[in-house]
Amino acid sequence: MKNIVKSIGIISMALVIIFSMAGCPTVEDDTGGPNTGTAPSGGGDAVITNKAIGGVTAPVQGATPVTAITANDQYTGTVTWNHSPVTFAYATEYTATITLTAKSGYTLQGVTANFFTVAGALTVSNAANSGVVTATFPPTANDPSLLDFAGDLTISPSTGVTTGMELTAAYNGTETGITITWQWEKDGANVGANSNKHTPDAAGAYTVTISATGYNPKTSATVTVTTAAAPTVTGITAVYNGTATQSTQIEDLKADLTVTAQYSNGESEEVTDYELEGTLTITGPSVITVTWEGETTEFTVTAFALFTDIADMTAFLSSQDSNTAAAAYNIRLNVDSLPWTSYEAQTALSGKYVNLDLSGSTFTTIGNYAFNSCSLLASVTIPEGVTSIGTQAFRNCRSLTSITLPAI
Repeated sequence: MKNIVKSIGIISMALVIIFSMAGCPTVEDDTGGPNTGTAPSGGGDAVITNKAIGGVTAPVQGATPVTAITANDQYTGTVTWNHSPVTFAYATEYTATITLTAKSGYTLQGVTANFFTVAGALTVSNAANSGVVTATFPPTANDPSLLDFAGDLTISPSTGVTTGMELTAAYNGTETGITITWQWEKDGANVGANSNKHTPDAAGAYTVTISATGYNPKTSATVTVTTAAAPTVTGITAVYNGTATQSTQIEDLKADLTVTAQYSNGESEEVTDYELEGTLTITGPSVITVTWEGETTEFTVTAFALFTDIADMTAFLSSQDSNTAAAAYNIRLNVDSLPWTSYEAQTALSGKYVNLDLSGSTFTTIGNYAFNSCSLLASVTIPEGVTSIGTQAFRNCRSLTSITLPAI
């Protein structure tokens, strides 16, 4: 008797479980079977699992393009076509852009790249987590009333192409008496001019189509273009075209400084956000370092002390330390006349080695013995207006290594 009661209890419990499950719906996929997609562990929408997009077929000449897919239980979708045809034309390659919208309970988040398929398409692509699908189809049939191009149409290079690389199309047919026009396309949309050359500025699938009166158009094979890696800086150059005095600050040099960056792709550009380092002195050339984006270069500046009065120059040099010919003071003297005769220049230079620049002066004559025995004069620049130099003007200038004369 106890066994009979125990059996009746087990059967009652089983019936309760069966009835409690009767109200739970069964989720099916597009095949009618159970959906193999799983919802997130915390509940929420299930990732779309139906790969095949229905209702979009390969274009046929004369047919009307579809504008919507055949909806299924997971998503709906709209369709647009390149060239916006009313009806499909002869000998034309068409690309459909399909925009999918997930139905309630489903999501595109989690869909992998190039997940979807379209019957009859040559290529089908979509980004990860996206319902925008691009499907490219074979060209429609040729117009039987027109001639066909007999040659091959190719694009070079055809592999490893990145943005910025020039594409060149070539047709090797022998047809005569015709004028060929060229039309480039990127992802089914017209780009470029009527030319057999095109330089892509964006990644995508590129083709070229040739046309001529009386002939069916001919389209090349697709060349895939990817985004070129960003060029790297290979070096910088600096050119200084200004003048500097003893009061010039290093940042002031930027007004007359041109810094150019060179890149790995052969291009270059002028840059301005560089840094300068160095010290300006009036003893010989000053070396200034330029730094930009981890690259460095150097340029030299010959800074000078500027005077318009000989007495002021003499007083300045008297206050300076003794020096050597290699560290001669750079002096620019702009005066109306040069009154020196024998030994007077040596006194004016206060016994210091000097590179004397007179290019800003207005006198026209350098008198006899003007620099006679000026043994510490290292170099001199003659003004443009000078027409005569007197006898033994530079006699016994034992340190003089350079005289710069005005251009004739």
